[in-house]
Amino acid sequence: MARMALVGLGGMGNMHLGIYNKLDGAEVVAVFDIDPEKLKLGQSKQEINLGTGGGVLDPKKTKVYTDFDKMLADPGIDAVDICTPTPVHKDCAVKALNAGKHVICEKPMGRTPADAMAMVEAAEKTGRTLMIAQCIRFWPDYVHLKQTLDSGRLGRLISLEMWRFSGPPRWGWQNWFLKGDMSGGALLDFHVHDVDFVVSLFGKPESVSSQGVKGPSSEIDAVVTQYNYGLDKIVTTTGNWCLGGGFHMAYLAVFEKGHIRYDSRFSPALVEVTQDGEKTPEILPGDGYLHEITYFIECINKGQAPARCMPRSSAMSIQVADAERRSALSGRPEKV
Repeated sequence: MARMALVGLGGMGNMHLGIYNKLDGAEVVAVFDIDPEKLKLGQSKQEINLGTGGGVLDPKKTKVYTDFDKMLADPGIDAVDICTPTPVHKDCAVKALNAGKHVICEKPMGRTPADAMAMVEAAEKTGRTLMIAQCIRFWPDYVHLKQTLDSGRLGRLISLEMWRFSGPPRWGWQNWFLKGDMSGGALLDFHVHDVDFVVSLFGKPESVSSQGVKGPSSEIDAVVTQYNYGLDKIVTTTGNWCLGGGFHMAYLAVFEKGHIRYDSRFSPALVEVTQDGEKTPEILPGDGYLHEITYFIECINKGQAPARCMPRSSAMSIQVADAERRSALSGRPEKV
């Protein structure tokens, strides 16, 4: 049984708490937040953009802390789940790893590529497990795409287009998402989901070409990117949180022998089309949040590294996102 400490009880922290309440292999034994009001026992009301989240703090099992170092000194904690604003991911993760704790940390991995690499180096030095909660790597509709690509059953991939849209996120602590110096804007905080999935499929691109527009965060909140993986395929992503309506994500993957399209607005959301016709693929139930945390818990309970989401791969996603920002500002392709 993994004994977890949850760090940060905002929208995503409450999402994670609700998931741990359902798992058999882990229990939340400690919670940290700088706001004592959030540490009151009971049901959370805060929700993230998918309208989910909320767990219950159990007074019989859960210690509460407003001092992070004191929490890390607790020998009854095996692992730390970091759900704080992005600028403190690096400091929290490095401290926790150096204290001998395993770490799962929300995306984006760090505010800068240097932050991300500091986390990688701390994990490698201490031998503790570090995994970044890149939920799209675990989202069943996206897992289906990766499995199809890896199997080659639809032939060569010709093009992949990915989209992610939302209104400005105003549910964060002190509205930190819309402070671009903290969040990095939509490009780093939101669009990074698709950046990371592209990296998980194809690795490091030779270069990126981006167009971006600054929005409510005063950072790049609308971005379109093409990734240079040579001449055999087209890969593009679009991210935008200037939308007036609700959240949705989508992709279109075109192969030699068919195509797969996904759009969270529709039912069925996932459709595969080949010469045999159109079908709705069978996928795992649940969402990427559930599957990523379940996977992390399995890894630390078995003493295995998280092969599906290694730290250096997650750090590469931050480097690619940084290249996209440079390209959007320079108006020319940028190497990663």
